[in-house]
Amino acid sequence: MRTHSRLSFLAAIAIMLALPQRGTAEAQQLLQPGDRVVLLGGTFIERMQTHGYLETELASQLAHLNLTFRNLGWSGDNVQGESRAVFGGIDDGFARLIRDLTLSAPSVVIVHYGVVEARAGPEGLKAFRKQLLRLVAVIKNLNARVILLAPRPQVALGPRFPDPAQFNKLLDLYRHAIKTVAESSNSSLVDLDVPGGTRLKLTGSRPSAGRARQARTPFPIGLSADGLQLTAMGYWSQAPELARALGGEQTRLLVRVAVEGESITSSAGKIGEATLNTDQVSFSLQGIQLPRPLPPKAFGSVVAGASRSLSLLVKDLAPGKYEIVVDGLVVGSYSARLLTEGVEVPLPGVGTRISELRDRIALKNEYFFHRYRPQNETYLFLFRKHEQGNNAVEIPMFDPLVEALDSEIHRLASLHLHEFVIRRRLPR
Repeated sequence: MRTHSRLSFLAAIAIMLALPQRGTAEAQQLLQPGDRVVLLGGTFIERMQTHGYLETELASQLAHLNLTFRNLGWSGDNVQGESRAVFGGIDDGFARLIRDLTLSAPSVVIVHYGVVEARAGPEGLKAFRKQLLRLVAVIKNLNARVILLAPRPQVALGPRFPDPAQFNKLLDLYRHAIKTVAESSNSSLVDLDVPGGTRLKLTGSRPSAGRARQARTPFPIGLSADGLQLTAMGYWSQAPELARALGGEQTRLLVRVAVEGESITSSAGKIGEATLNTDQVSFSLQGIQLPRPLPPKAFGSVVAGASRSLSLLVKDLAPGKYEIVVDGLVVGSYSARLLTEGVEVPLPGVGTRISELRDRIALKNEYFFHRYRPQNETYLFLFRKHEQGNNAVEIPMFDPLVEALDSEIHRLASLHLHEFVIRRRLPR
């Protein structure tokens, strides 16, 4: 009873962002077993470590690959690592970027640059292309693969925000440059925007729709704070499609049981030992993915817990009422007729696990942030290290903490074994 089939399922999201598209080197599987995936870029990447939605999606959907992630985002950064220079010059910033990459020990680096550089206009295009090629070469010298992200255009939010049309014309030049670099360097490309497809939009007919006032500045409670940077909801909405572009897949859970035909098939996972007769069916199922995290309420406040169900169809049972038991817990009671038509069976515990998984990812990202970018590095490593430099020995102590959380993340995301029993309720 190990027959199974795989069905791909793309869950529709209520508010859609641009669908990321895979480009150069798309025939190659972007993420490989055991990959250390490093996220490198500016604000867009840095804020991922707090929200953690993309990493959560990939950790669950690609649990069999045992991926680990390190976030090297730095707000305002450009392809030269200029924000990382601290008190030094541009060359110091790029040297720091190389040190950060080396510390993170990548096997694949996802790179998102171009938004900051586009402000330089056509005059800066040649330098950007050259600098991006230099960065790609550095990454490949670390024996890591490169995935370039082509940035999404800025969205018009109406009055109080500038018209992004002129900036988007400039950004298109840099997006094109990123694509040519991907082709010439044999790097992979994921485009965060599809011309003519769905793009980030506000909900409502008035320019002010979907906004809330906090202090003196209006911020959208929807997908973007300024038409360019995403809110928590924006990151949540983008995550499944970006994960899909990187090789993830959210599966639909459907199990069909035919007692007389002695068959069980599953759209996801692997059916294990099974017993089938007309008044009781039992089987195990290995490999059920976790559900998506629930969306944030507003401004990063997240609803804890999510649920996942399994569609179950059982034919040829004797007439009567049947209890469905999952991992020792009774989760429902249905007639044989309803089971023939199909029912949705809740899976206990998986909602709690996805919440715990995302919490561990956020904590791991926080520890790694303190490891490669300690807030008091002026006293630890720079011109005031004569005051507290002896404490610098404590910074590598974050390494075992981060690695322990990697193990915990793998445990929570792993494809667990679930036991199912469908048993006839005897009359009292």
